[in-house]
Amino acid sequence: MAQTLEFFSRHARDDYYIHISKKEFQKILESQSAFDSTSLERPLVNRPSDYATNTNANEPFIDLGDLMVSNINLLSRFLYAYKNIHPGSRRRFQIHAGFIFEGMVKKDLVEMGFSVTGIKRINRKEFDVVATKGSTIYNLQCKNNWIDLSKVESNLTLYLRYNRSLVNYYGRALDKEVKREHLLKENLSLTKIRHHVISRFPVMGADPRVINYNHIANLANL
Repeated sequence: MAQTLEFFSRHARDDYYIHISKKEFQKILESQSAFDSTSLERPLVNRPSDYATNTNANEPFIDLGDLMVSNINLLSRFLYAYKNIHPGSRRRFQIHAGFIFEGMVKKDLVEMGFSVTGIKRINRKEFDVVATKGSTIYNLQCKNNWIDLSKVESNLTLYLRYNRSLVNYYGRALDKEVKREHLLKENLSLTKIRHHVISRFPVMGADPRVINYNHIANLANL
């Protein structure tokens, strides 16, 4: 996919506008072997639809008869969406992204005055990020579940259903942590503990234990 888009970018005028004949467009699609050219064309070429669908669409090209038109911004937007949606289904990518997110959380905690412990496993029970501040243990689960915010407009029912499933999933995960909190208390010789989920992408819910990453600074005020 990256190589195909690189070929398209070579047709950019003034390092921005991309005008390419339909014949050349098809030739570029057929030059790669990873995808069938017909199936690859579908996510690349916009189809007229309703307002919400069009404003949230990620297809970078518009079909103007014999001419395919795009620009560098639209190609970048498509790549960002493709990166989030498609590689996200691959286990290796998810694991790598999860480690990166945990690193971001640890860095923020240190800057807020927390002491990040090196605890990752106790009695074969795994933990994401464990930190302390004062006499309190903070057991943080880092959740990197991607949410397609475009669904808020294009398919609100689907978005709400997925949001609800995440809220329930996070609640069960926190309940599980409460049942094994004694492991952390014994290891760190502290009696006070707080369990939180840090969600990389925003979720809507009433549980104060679930904190969206862009509000992680709130931990310092709890």
